[in-house]
Amino acid sequence: MGKELIPELVGDYTPRQIAEKMANYLCDNSWLKNISDLMSKFSSVQGASRRLTEEIIGCLP
Repeated sequence: MGKELIPELVGDYTPRQIAEKMANYLCDNSWLKNISDLMSKFSSVQGASRRLTEEIIGCLP
């Protein structure tokens, strides 16, 4: 795609730390809109990024 969707995490992270960092992105409506727009250019399946986001949010405590 030529563009980073989520910054790469380098180092030692606990699953909780990774989830917290991801939650920051999932709570950012501007980021979600930009990613959704970008993903729609590469996939003909409408709503896939929204469904993936919902699945990830459903896994958070």
